[in-house]
Amino acid sequence: SQIWDAGSETTDPLAAASGAPKEKTRDEINAERQKEWADKVKAAQDEITGLEAVITKNERNLASLINITPARQDLANAIEADKKRLAELKQTLVSLEDERRRAGMPRR
Repeated sequence: SQIWDAGSETTDPLAAASGAPKEKTRDEINAERQKEWADKVKAAQDEITGLEAVITKNERNLASLINITPARQDLANAIEADKKRLAELKQTLVSLEDERRRAGMPRR
């Protein structure tokens, strides 16, 4: 004998019969998009924080190297590459903020 469970009924018998997942509401879709956006922003901010620490440390090390050596030049080159990456990451944050605004998402 089967026990009928009112909670298992759906408004669409075809969806129930096919085992198709429930369609997401607009709010659920918007919440997912906002979470994806927030995750991208956090990842960029975390990378910026780490890169700024590396640049500061390397600049301090560069200042302590008195002789002009290949190691000093390598360090200077690494600092310049890190600064370029930092600028790219900051531009990524600006782009993400534009994306958020265009999508009509609320500020974090």
